[in-house]
Amino acid sequence: MSILSTNHTTSDAMKRIGELAVQALPVVKMHPSNQMYEPQNFMAAGDLVDALVAKVDACPDFDVQGGDQSRRCAALARLGREFAQLKLDSIPSRFDGTVIYENQCDKNLAQTINDCFLISPKAKPGDGELLQAVHRFAVQTTESNKITEIVCQSDLVMYLHTNRSLIYPEFMGASLADLGLGRSALSRRVEGATASDQKTVSSYGIVSVTPSTTCIDAFRVMRNNSVSAVAIVSEKEGKLLGAFSETDISYFADPDFAMALGLSVSQFLFLRHNASPKITHGVFAGADAFDAALQNALYDSWRVYCKLEDKLEDVLELMSTGAVHRIWVVDDERKPIGCVSLVDILALFQQWESPEEQKLSSKKTKEEELTSQFEKTTASELKERVVTVAGGEVQMQE
Repeated sequence: MSILSTNHTTSDAMKRIGELAVQALPVVKMHPSNQMYEPQNFMAAGDLVDALVAKVDACPDFDVQGGDQSRRCAALARLGREFAQLKLDSIPSRFDGTVIYENQCDKNLAQTINDCFLISPKAKPGDGELLQAVHRFAVQTTESNKITEIVCQSDLVMYLHTNRSLIYPEFMGASLADLGLGRSALSRRVEGATASDQKTVSSYGIVSVTPSTTCIDAFRVMRNNSVSAVAIVSEKEGKLLGAFSETDISYFADPDFAMALGLSVSQFLFLRHNASPKITHGVFAGADAFDAALQNALYDSWRVYCKLEDKLEDVLELMSTGAVHRIWVVDDERKPIGCVSLVDILALFQQWESPEEQKLSSKKTKEEELTSQFEKTTASELKERVVTVAGGEVQMQE
């Protein structure tokens, strides 16, 4: 069981999150003997993103959008070294985890979803209340408060995937549209509409950035819109090219690598995958080369997506093999129109009834039961807003 202490630095936290491929770790306050501790909170990648963006924004002589790229990278390197030395007890933490004791571990799956992840049985995919759901819970010993286990939303979703053969086939075999998935609260957090500038990105219902957006700006977009990830879409066609998420902050754990925050997200993706851009159309320079190369079919494996007609079990397979926490829903032109996140699937499972329960509650056919139980999602419903980023600001168009 890996934990962090309040004396660890943000660099320590980012490194550990990256090494373990997790979204958060528990933070504890060690007793002088170093034999016992008091659990404090969870330190999530999102907390580190918030603190980093706040530090950059608080720097009076630093404009992340001004000047050339080399000057921005140099300034970010300086700020990154300062940020890396901050102790975790100085970093504000969101309420993103609960605790139960070992003697409370007799809960069934539905009770665990409700009590530990705070997902109501009445919640439906896309409901605003799902934004209040927590992503993990800790199991502690009754006597010493020692943390023995961390259970995340992804653990439960992967459990459902592993045991899919035991679950009602009309549930696992139903399409996202029939189950009402695709309207994730993650993709519907921005309200209202403003006039768009001349560069319109045709991505619908989600918060997105273009390949030329800098990493620090992409993090700022997440922070300003309370989302944990953004889709990367092509500037002209609005096609899905990849994704950038809070957990990507682990790649900046080395203080000397903080300068990469000034690179574009397209450049970052090639660095992350240790790949060189393969240019096939024309001659480009600088970030343009990375932006153009990212659209190459060679990098299709970097984009994880599905369609509304795909089956739930296939989407769970994508989540499992890709080790991702959300799947972008795209149309036939590969333009993102929605999102399916872990919390949506858990909320959906809360409403599921076993065949025996269905027989007792209704004599309807299985198809009628499924149709009446879940509100369908349509592509036209998801295509409500165009969300794009221009100069680090989110703009929308009806």
